[in-house]
Amino acid sequence: MQPKSRLNYIVLWDEYILPCLSGVLLFLSFPMGNHTYFAWFAMVPLLLRTVNGQKPFKKGFITGLVFFFGTQSWINNSISRYGHVPFFLGVLIVLALCAYEGLYAGLFGYLVNRVSAKTKIPIFLSVPSLWVGLEYLRGILLTGFPWSFLGYTQYRALPLIQVSNITGVYGVSFILVMSNAVIAALLLNNPFVKQPSYKPSATDTSGKITSGMLTSGTFECAIFGAAAFAVVLAASLIYGYAVIKAGTSDVGRTDAVTISVIQGNIAQGMKWDKKYEEEVIGTYENLSRRALEGKSTTLQAPLQTPPQAPLQAPQAPRQAPAQASPQPPQMPQIPQMIVWPETSLPFLFYYDMKNTKSFIEFDKTMHTYLLFGTVIVKGFVSNQYKISNSAVLLNPDGQIEYVYDKVHLVPFGEYVPFKNVLNFVGKLVNAVGDFDQGKEKRLAKTSIGSFAVHICYEIVFPGLVREFYENGGDFIVTITNDAWFGKSAGPYQHFIMSIFRAVENGKPLVRAANTGISGFVDATGAVLGQTGLFEKTVLTVKIYKNSRLTFYSAYGDLFAFGCNLFNLFMVIRLIAVKLMVVKLKSRQSNGDGTTYPPKTVGKIRKNKGGNRK
Repeated sequence: MQPKSRLNYIVLWDEYILPCLSGVLLFLSFPMGNHTYFAWFAMVPLLLRTVNGQKPFKKGFITGLVFFFGTQSWINNSISRYGHVPFFLGVLIVLALCAYEGLYAGLFGYLVNRVSAKTKIPIFLSVPSLWVGLEYLRGILLTGFPWSFLGYTQYRALPLIQVSNITGVYGVSFILVMSNAVIAALLLNNPFVKQPSYKPSATDTSGKITSGMLTSGTFECAIFGAAAFAVVLAASLIYGYAVIKAGTSDVGRTDAVTISVIQGNIAQGMKWDKKYEEEVIGTYENLSRRALEGKSTTLQAPLQTPPQAPLQAPQAPRQAPAQASPQPPQMPQIPQMIVWPETSLPFLFYYDMKNTKSFIEFDKTMHTYLLFGTVIVKGFVSNQYKISNSAVLLNPDGQIEYVYDKVHLVPFGEYVPFKNVLNFVGKLVNAVGDFDQGKEKRLAKTSIGSFAVHICYEIVFPGLVREFYENGGDFIVTITNDAWFGKSAGPYQHFIMSIFRAVENGKPLVRAANTGISGFVDATGAVLGQTGLFEKTVLTVKIYKNSRLTFYSAYGDLFAFGCNLFNLFMVIRLIAVKLMVVKLKSRQSNGDGTTYPPKTVGKIRKNKGGNRK
């Protein structure tokens, strides 16, 4: 019998330390941890203790709680600083969000354990499918929060992430989790290490409980899983290199367009303060004139310090490889369109007519397209103004050519979801405004090309963005105000998600952010130029439009759907096994409740008319 102190240490190690270790490794693989290679093995400690251990839900939940709080703790900056919520209450709110997300990780741990113990399905298939399926559900249920998807960690591994134009970011997550599952299987079934072997159980047709076979929990199966992973990884890389190489051809590509993004770096407290109105609009107008005069900055630098992913040369700069889309010219050029960030106008467009007329006159002097974010008054209902968070495009003659109203609003930031139930939290959003939801998803069709605008939070939704490009489009524009995030990991995480939207839809992307990060991304995910955080600047880059329709743009999340169909099959299989076991137990019991071994039960059943005593 082991001493109590040793048992306590084992419980601490098994149920807390290893799950926490996985959570820490997972969040360190994201910006600003920047150890992107951790994602290839971060889940191994958790898997070693959930595949055939006890309390798998608890262990998965702890991993998820640590992981999500590590990657999303910056949210408290928005809540406490701009929502006027006390700091510690803000921390509790973020913890509540992360606990909700942790439920998905807990369910993942539980299902991994049950599928491993009760079916013959190998973990190199079940584990990545379960993780991806739950990632997808987390991104759509209860309005969805698709932040911290594991695939985003590999934004620098351009050949690897090209598979996203078929599978979405979920395909990259699948490959990473498959790597973790294979490593765990090899460790659990290593014949050279003395330890309990991972041997799941299944029920055969005779009703006997049998141990795992080659298809479930043996070293041979682990080797087979490693080989399968090598094939999947190799196929993804070969495909990725082919896509990047095809970027040099003219297939699906049209002419180039030069665009400037304006980063005004306006403090959140100044945006709607009347005394700063002239200063704010003057900042954007002066920066726009700089862009027209060619006095802009063209950057081709990497994101602030993240190291290379394991699939790239360690010292390679963060830019498109030689075989990728042509690099923008080193000398700044005169823009054909200028893009301002989300809600960049410090007045209500077409409601404050004095400022609106002055602004349109300014636009006419530029003789170029101007896209800007603004709040628009849509009407007056029940003693309240109906307003929208919108993007407006003015043509060179100062006429409105395109208006887009944001269709996916930020819950508790731009509106209160389930307002009848959650009316008590209404005051949390008073400082921001309760916006009306847009209805239309359409492209702006102009003489310089067709594009859609995605405002702030919308760019993090893979399925939403791709709906705009089902029928074509030349490039993507996203405008945002990340001043809410402060100097945290938030702006970096937000930026790298936009990289995947470019790859998924096979189109270059233009990003204008009030305080940064603004930038340009080509259709393969290479960052062509970017700004730093909290600086006033102009960035001008020539992008090469691409009208090609990717598989993901056309058909959406078929890969994630497929994973969830497989997950459903596994759950049904678990239920069937459970029912079979219950039926076996009932058959093994005679009328007075005595239980016999299976062989004895078989003899009794043969002797239908005999004495059962």
